[in-house]
Amino acid sequence: KKTLELNELDNVLKFFESKDKTTNSLKIVENQVKNEFKHLSKNSFYLDTNISTYKPNSPDMYAGNCKVNQARMFLSHLGFLSLENRDKLYPLTMNSSLFNLLRQLDQLQERTCIRVGILYVGKNQNEDDWFGNEGGNLDYQEFLTTLGWGIDLVKHNGFTGTLDVTGSMTGRVAPYWSDYNTEILFQVCTLMPNNSSYPDHAHKRKQSIHSHCVVVWLEDTSTFQPLLIWKRLRHSALIITITPLENGLYKINLYGKSPDLVIGPLVSGMVVRKEILGQMIRATAIHSWEIYENPDHTSPTQPRLDMIEKIYQSCKQLDNLEQFYTQQFTELPQDSVGPLQFSALKRSATKKNDKQLSPQPLKRVMVSDDDESSKKRRKKKKSRRKNEDGEQSTTTIASQRSSV
Repeated sequence: KKTLELNELDNVLKFFESKDKTTNSLKIVENQVKNEFKHLSKNSFYLDTNISTYKPNSPDMYAGNCKVNQARMFLSHLGFLSLENRDKLYPLTMNSSLFNLLRQLDQLQERTCIRVGILYVGKNQNEDDWFGNEGGNLDYQEFLTTLGWGIDLVKHNGFTGTLDVTGSMTGRVAPYWSDYNTEILFQVCTLMPNNSSYPDHAHKRKQSIHSHCVVVWLEDTSTFQPLLIWKRLRHSALIITITPLENGLYKINLYGKSPDLVIGPLVSGMVVRKEILGQMIRATAIHSWEIYENPDHTSPTQPRLDMIEKIYQSCKQLDNLEQFYTQQFTELPQDSVGPLQFSALKRSATKKNDKQLSPQPLKRVMVSDDDESSKKRRKKKKSRRKNEDGEQSTTTIASQRSSV
């Protein structure tokens, strides 16, 4: 047998030592895996943790610096901040006249607004009884439901005609119909309560017949005369009468002051079903409004365009290039007053004025340059006089001492 030398023995020992180190490192890794597995199993491997993402809440565009950022981004996206489009954009002066004009613009109608009067005439009734009716029979009430949907005048934000929006004088409910460019309000006489202050029912008569189109539900045609309505009107109007027949249909008659006018789709002598009665009444009312109220076919958007042009011409602020960009890229102060704050301040000021008069600021008197120079001259003269008086007093005292 060959004996191992010292160098060879050292190599064998190093080999075993290296092998032990690898086994130790593997044990460390295994222990680490076991510990991590215990920790994860103890916490259900974190599978019950909510890792979903949420859309961040957008900042208030009307608060803080975001007000300026939103306006600046909007203008830049449209290209109005470029020098080429500088003459197409002008800032408006933020004052009370601008806010009043904007309030007037909001009050202008953006759609064609039509009001139609509805009357109920029972059997053997005279003219005074027409406007005193309340309710009506079931057939008449079903007809009212075909005209449109009932609205609460106190809460309604659309067209309310000439009815009282408080609901005290003309009631709170009225049929209403609208589409993308038309609003129709039916001012029904039977839905208005009687008032003891008006024994002749003048408040109901004014609201129900003073329109370009009046629809009359007739239970008996023998006592009705269109002249009784026309004599109370100062303008031309179309009268549509609806008479229920025994076979469940309804006979239509149209009355107008000028027989040459052709109005449709309803015509005199037509007999229609209840299902299409409301739709035909609305279409005929719109056509009669175009003839009597809007013969020039003016769009309701034209007054709004005129008001916008008025705002542009009266409140346009002419600034140079530096002032324009300074306003666009400068933060608004926290105490800046907008339209909402201005209206609130105005209401509070009017309330205070009702109780007591607010103190008026003193008028500032502008002093010209000539007045200032004259004042300086007067001051100099006064100072000279004081100096002369002082010199005279010293001379008299010196003379008295010398004489003594």
